[in-house]
Amino acid sequence: PQLSTLRILTARGLWAEGLESLVASPHLARLKALRLPSNGLGNAGIQALIGAASLSTLEEIDLSGRGVSERYNNDPIVRLPGMESLAGWSGLATVRSLTLSNNDLGRAGLRTLLRSPHSCSLKELSVRGGRLEASGMAEFASAPSGLLLDTLDIGENLIGPDGVEYIATAACLRELKTLRIDRCEISLLSAKVFVQKASFLGGLRSLDVSHNHFGPIGLNALLKQNPPLLHTLIMRDNDLRYNG
Repeated sequence: PQLSTLRILTARGLWAEGLESLVASPHLARLKALRLPSNGLGNAGIQALIGAASLSTLEEIDLSGRGVSERYNNDPIVRLPGMESLAGWSGLATVRSLTLSNNDLGRAGLRTLLRSPHSCSLKELSVRGGRLEASGMAEFASAPSGLLLDTLDIGENLIGPDGVEYIATAACLRELKTLRIDRCEISLLSAKVFVQKASFLGGLRSLDVSHNHFGPIGLNALLKQNPPLLHTLIMRDNDLRYNG
């Protein structure tokens, strides 16, 4: 009964069996945020989540896996079958913030999520370290018209030049306020394309492009656009040197 007062629940390092036992409680109906960072849930954990009758009004879910340095080869992570199950779950319709970092999403997993009929309430999405490449970013460009994200974290994915253009022009990202696109192998040329084509630059508040290759020219191109609402710019390790 003590669980019935909870609105936010955080449990680190949980495995699927533990999650299944936890969500079997009938006292979690008022829970709004379920945060399970650095977990070992995998696809089985997704099944446990969507099978919980009491978790019907969640607004925030964190299913981030273990980072590369924490994970062993056989540790479970969320893959395509888990994404298909999550996308088909009606409970996703109330979720506004979804974190799926450090899982094996790939392009097919991202496509399944973005095209889910239950995903249009999403406002914050993290697919950091999701094993995504440039072609995967095209899925944002073809997302349903009802999806409009405010916050996106796609850091630690090998996006490259083509991926940057997809992100810059995707309709579902036109109202972005926070973007993390660090450690994505963005070259100087890609940086210039991003700055010139980003449809959301006028409303962006926070931008993290650390550990890429913007250089002084890329930074200058960004500053020339003079984003009116941008108050936080993070550019660690970007070949800026003295000229930057």
